[in-house]
Amino acid sequence: MTLDHVIARLAVRYGALPEPPVRQRKRRSSLDPYLAEMRTFTMRRLYARDPREFTLARLTRELREKTGRKFCEDTLRNYLVRHNLYQLWGDKHANP
Repeated sequence: MTLDHVIARLAVRYGALPEPPVRQRKRRSSLDPYLAEMRTFTMRRLYARDPREFTLARLTRELREKTGRKFCEDTLRNYLVRHNLYQLWGDKHANP
């Protein structure tokens, strides 16, 4: 029996077994439900007469008032960067 014949027999024997599915982890953030509010805040800041009034601290405060949850300013900034909203702020840290 040649090696090719053995490999062909093994392929016939074990080739019909289904492979176990690869589990895909769906990563979610606790900020995902509030993405619409962050987009609205960014647009309000973009068209504001004085955009300096619309800070991360104010966004944090508004989210805390609406949702009752506390978020860190750094967490919000990283989330805005991930969703390409922070570059609209025009800050020097917009493109890390």
